Amino acid sequence: MRQSARTACMMRLASALMVACFGASANADELRWTHFGVRPLGMGNAFVGQADDFNALYYNPAGLAWLKTWTFEVLALRGEVSANTTGAIGDIMNLAKSGSGSTDATIELIQKQGGKPLGFNLGLEPYFVSPGFGFAVAVEFPTQLTFHNDITFDVNAGPRFYVPVGIAGSFFRDRLAAGMNAKIVGLFGVDRTFDIDALTNLSSGTSGSGSLGDYVLGGYGVGFDVGLLFRPDAKKDTTFGISILDFGGTKFTAMSTGDSVTGAPDVRLPAVNTGLSFKPVKTENHYVSVNADVVAINQPVHYSKKINLGTEYGLGDFLKVQAGLHQGEWTAGVQLDIMLMRLRLASYAEQLGTAAGQDEILSDRRYAMHLNLFL
Repeated sequence: MRQSARTACMMRLASALMVACFGASANADELRWTHFGVRPLGMGNAFVGQADDFNALYYNPAGLAWLKTWTFEVLALRGEVSANTTGAIGDIMNLAKSGSGSTDATIELIQKQGGKPLGFNLGLEPYFVSPGFGFAVAVEFPTQLTFHNDITFDVNAGPRFYVPVGIAGSFFRDRLAAGMNAKIVGLFGVDRTFDIDALTNLSSGTSGSGSLGDYVLGGYGVGFDVGLLFRPDAKKDTTFGISILDFGGTKFTAMSTGDSVTGAPDVRLPAVNTGLSFKPVKTENHYVSVNADVVAINQPVHYSKKINLGTEYGLGDFLKVQAGLHQGEWTAGVQLDIMLMRLRLASYAEQLGTAAGQDEILSDRRYAMHLNLFL
């Protein structure tokens, strides 16, 4: 009987993890106004005014106009994990080593993680950019799971994709750049709270009475982004940027699976973003850039989650080091270009509460990696 209870408990825990893995939406309190790049995240996610690499396709398409050369990354692997997740994995491994799989031990493990967001993300991000033109395909599989002490689980998980195609031009002797994107955005996944009964039904194969739309959100839409960059002196690197992403709102068409239709995701609201970037130090071999952004100005989110500050040091063509503040939390990053390999690493925190610094348990520290083979 004891072994049976232990097995049942572990089955429920495994079911929760399976739901998380195969169940896309971001957390409802996460300010997700575009697809975030690893390099921008290292510099506090302040990139609207700088926009000087392929990430311009996501932050400000006007940046394509001032690119100096073309870049094509065919192998662009991305991985991301939260500090809470690595801690939970360690606790699960310790529980497995101890051989204590009892109901009490499992519940104690869940309670220890109570309220903490656990997440990870895997993806591919190939792209091509050149002066005045670019396109990318970003496919992600984000997963977020939050345990609660009443033995319920919030699950936000599933694949999503962004396919932007952008054009840009430079005007007034290179003092003004303007650009726009057309993009396809899609997501499919679970955004739901599960209790023990629901998990027991999942593990036993018992189907619920609700429709597919009660469990799954899925859809695709076509959206548009526009952006401007202005520099008072074409020979200087002080720029002012503004971008409006999801101009007019991006609506989703629900997906059909057989005879069922998923629930349609909410409309992606327009995001009005502004940025300032300047380089107090610039020589042939190295530079220092300083950036400040205010993002999603028009969205009903606390102002403390909209301010991003960042800096970057670049040495030649092979090293970039970033630091910054994102939602009141420190960020750091590094980019190494060695032969045909490019490695980006970043650490940042996303505040899932209402305001930055509001709740330590809802500060989700994350570690991101982007590995590329480029030409």
